[in-house]
Amino acid sequence: MRKTTKKVTFCAMLAALGALSLIITNILPTVTAFFFLFSTYFTYIATEECGIRYGIATCAVITLLGFILVVSKVDMIAYAVIFTHYPMMKHLVDHKVFSKPIRWIIKLVWVSLLSVIAYFIMIQFAPFEDALWLLYLLLMAVFVLYDMVLDKGILFYAIRLRKIKF
Repeated sequence: MRKTTKKVTFCAMLAALGALSLIITNILPTVTAFFFLFSTYFTYIATEECGIRYGIATCAVITLLGFILVVSKVDMIAYAVIFTHYPMMKHLVDHKVFSKPIRWIIKLVWVSLLSVIAYFIMIQFAPFEDALWLLYLLLMAVFVLYDMVLDKGILFYAIRLRKIKF
């Protein structure tokens, strides 16, 4: 029972940090994308440390708080559809698929599929007609960079931050 309480408490603290990251998007709108992506780092830590169930719970709390606290609901919809659940998917793919090229193919197909879903949801709120392919290519480039930074971030957590006792 005590181990479960520690996991719940740890994930709640990570969810609070993720929500704080989303709140910063209201204050600094020029770096919204960075803080949206940074908030998923906390979900990834919860998934790596406590498992998929706790990662999903952390993701759900961060997303719900984001919809309450973030002013731009269109940004939150895109974030919720494309990126919130990616740390859990990345965890599964990275631990189950051993071929690196196949992992990248799975990840790129996944984010492409979710981008199409996000497009059809967001078109209801804002028109996206001009330079759609350019936007898609930019999203793919940002996604590849995001995936690599997430790997480095979890490595930093494992080497430096995991040792800290709270």
